[in-house]
Amino acid sequence: MEHDFRKYKGEVNNETQSVIFNVLFVALETCGVEGPGDFKEYKIIPASEILKKKPFPLTCCSTLVDQVADLPKRLERKTMTSDSWERMVNEEYEFFLHCEPNEDGGYVVLKNNLLVLFLLVLAVLVSLLVIIVVLICVSGAVIENGYLGRKRLK
Repeated sequence: MEHDFRKYKGEVNNETQSVIFNVLFVALETCGVEGPGDFKEYKIIPASEILKKKPFPLTCCSTLVDQVADLPKRLERKTMTSDSWERMVNEEYEFFLHCEPNEDGGYVVLKNNLLVLFLLVLAVLVSLLVIIVVLICVSGAVIENGYLGRKRLK
């Protein structure tokens, strides 16, 4: 994961590694591989002009999803004056200036999620094994003793 992270070129780059990491940062609310300090450690500079002062990309902002959730509603107005556009840009600019990064890195979150998934799969397999054993025991008892549910005719 660190090898691919070194190829990350910021939040506006469309190369595969950059897109994958940006989706990972937003979807899993993570930042970097081990944490937000990875950008400084690997000397990765955010592409956004707004965050040149911050050592992490916009996609790492902890409240990014909440911030952009209502953006389509604000943009769906058919006409937007230059004043309303400037006001919206300034609101977004202020948000990004004050955003804080997600603290967990992608590796940590993925590892925890995979561990939970593994434990769930293991629990399902153990449950299936118990059901199979019970069915085998019951079928052996039926074969040996006959089906006790039906009445025998004398």
